[in-house]
Amino acid sequence: MRPVKLIIQGLRSYRQRQEIAFPEGLFAITGQTGAGKSSILEAIVFALYGSSTFEGNNNRILIGDRCDEMLVSLEFLIQKQHYKVTRSLTAKTAFHELTGPDGQLVATKAQ
Repeated sequence: MRPVKLIIQGLRSYRQRQEIAFPEGLFAITGQTGAGKSSILEAIVFALYGSSTFEGNNNRILIGDRCDEMLVSLEFLIQKQHYKVTRSLTAKTAFHELTGPDGQLVATKAQ
């Protein structure tokens, strides 16, 4: 799996919408302590697996302070095939969607 683009909003310290494009080849996530590096990795884990590394069954712990909703969208490649997973959470609802090659809907779930 190679990440292509990550969109985060309302996840931990990323209250405002942030878009991160990952270059081809090697890259590094660097910054000062508390800059949000771990939150980027947490967003990728949540996008791919639908769970938090902090408290696996309690994904709502990822929703940032003073945020009502969290959105994570990850575009990635697997064997040169493009996929996109989008997950959003509020205090009471959850939405998950996966699109595959050619933008076809693979799975969707609302709770």
